[in-house]
Amino acid sequence: MSHFLAHRLSTMAIIFSLSLPSMALQSAEVAINDLGALALRYAIVTAATDFAGQHVSAQVAAYPNSAMPIGRVIENAAMLWLEQPGTLVKQGQPVLQLEGAEVQHFLTEYDTRKTYFQLVKTRYDDNQRLFEQKAISSSAWQELSLTYQNALLDFEHLDHFYERISAIRADRLQITISAPIAGVVLAAESSDSALFRMMAPEHIRLRGAISDQQARPAAVRFNDCQLPIARIDTMSQGFSRIWWSAPLISAITCQVNWQQQLSVLPIYAQAVYRVPSSSIVRHDSQQHVWMKTTSTLRLVPVTIIAKEIDAFWVQSGEFSSATEVLSQSVSAVYGHYLGLGGE
Repeated sequence: MSHFLAHRLSTMAIIFSLSLPSMALQSAEVAINDLGALALRYAIVTAATDFAGQHVSAQVAAYPNSAMPIGRVIENAAMLWLEQPGTLVKQGQPVLQLEGAEVQHFLTEYDTRKTYFQLVKTRYDDNQRLFEQKAISSSAWQELSLTYQNALLDFEHLDHFYERISAIRADRLQITISAPIAGVVLAAESSDSALFRMMAPEHIRLRGAISDQQARPAAVRFNDCQLPIARIDTMSQGFSRIWWSAPLISAITCQVNWQQQLSVLPIYAQAVYRVPSSSIVRHDSQQHVWMKTTSTLRLVPVTIIAKEIDAFWVQSGEFSSATEVLSQSVSAVYGHYLGLGGE
């Protein structure tokens, strides 16, 4: 008897296993009329060409080495900031005062080198005509040219800094330095060769990090400001890469301060549908929704792209802008379906 029962059970197992493929091919549908007194409620999916992800951190910054340096020509002078670092200033606006004997020494050196350069230049111009007339030798002209070039380099080094001076006190112990361009004033490090730096508004952006596994956002948004992503660095830092927005100046609604920390929403440019979170049901290790047809509810697989408080952004080849999905009694309908599948 026991041998017969074992044989019977083995035969049934083989028959059941052979029937599984045909069952999997059957459409997962439930007739709405068979759901009896279940309270059914539906929601129309919302189609969108983009969607917002979870909040991420960002900072107001700029591409590396994009600030204009103002050379540190005068060493060890006392400094007084007229505009605090991080302030947006206009071109020509006084930014910094330098005071001390070093300032007086610079002004004296500048006047001396300027006078010397003017003398050398006059001699160079006069002898250039003589050289063209072959009135002086090539070696003499070469020596004059070298003297002129050296004098020019020495003077230009001081003259470029002198052009930034907007005021000189009568005792020549204090000068005022103004902004050469409109932008944000940036303090320099003590080891920096620059006195300070100027960041032009067109270089000021948002910077953040994105993991190597995340999709690339098309833009970021905070308050009423939305900025496209300008670039994502190709080099990873650990398991993430740095993204940069378009310049903040490109959007008038983007009012921020230098190095300000922000919470922004990444915007992804993908065709998606918004469905209530209550519509999602897990079936065969994948997320599904019950899509309403004329007389049935059909179990349709979806791919969840992003989550909101009470909804999901999903992708599905079955949806259109008029698609209705079940939003109430979802688990009860699924239980009914499993019961039908077990008969």
